[in-house]
Amino acid sequence: MVLLVAAFYVGSDQLIRKLDRLTTSEALSGTFSSLRSSVGQLSTIGLMIVPVAWIFATYTASRGH
Repeated sequence: MVLLVAAFYVGSDQLIRKLDRLTTSEALSGTFSSLRSSVGQLSTIGLMIVPVAWIFATYTASRGH
């Protein structure tokens, strides 16, 4: 039991160190990639919304006349 806990602590310590190294070196690239993916999602959503809004606008304009 004590060995398991000690192994867990050592493993988590090494994991945290590896994560620290990863985050320091890849933090910028990770944020850039996440930003790019979110922008892509937004653009696809916008492309879906634009024709719907255009149809809605033309429909309301034709009803108003």
